[in-house]
Amino acid sequence: MAGKDIAVSIAHRPESSVSAGSAAAAGAGVSPSGPRTGKYPTRLDGVAAIVWLVAGVLLAAAEMFVGELTLLMLGSAALLTAGVSFLTDAPVVVDAVVFAISAVVLMLGVRPTLLRRFGTPPPTPTNVDALTGKTALVLEPVGEHDGRVKLSGEVWSARSLDPGEEYPEGATVYVMKIDGATAVVWKGP
Repeated sequence: MAGKDIAVSIAHRPESSVSAGSAAAAGAGVSPSGPRTGKYPTRLDGVAAIVWLVAGVLLAAAEMFVGELTLLMLGSAALLTAGVSFLTDAPVVVDAVVFAISAVVLMLGVRPTLLRRFGTPPPTPTNVDALTGKTALVLEPVGEHDGRVKLSGEVWSARSLDPGEEYPEGATVYVMKIDGATAVVWKGP
């Protein structure tokens, strides 16, 4: 018996009144959500939240290629805007203001702190580059073309920075640069 009641209720459903109402509304220039005013839409009914979400994810993913934390801050602002847009269903102008304010706060407040905390320290000179500025002991007199110095426990061939100067054995000199396998040295003032 219950099966007959369901079949009867499905057969007597007033579909024509729903279709007629929608057709009348469409013909009269009225959308199902309200009258059309002819202006640009101020709400996008959830679409804006999805657009902000996609933009935020793409910006955060693009940060992997840049590494300056700029795109990450903009992506975070877009994700925050997506959340606000989803929760409030506010007009697009409000979304833009939320994005602008959050982007400025993140760029000026959070980004410098993260850069100080996680930024790359300046490179430490290694190998030959680390020898510039060190002192050396003259083992054989150093002149314009030849000589020997003891530098960081190793014996190096050396020449003077100033072609007219010569440094005697036992003098302390400063390494100004490394030219190939030769230390260019200077006694100083």
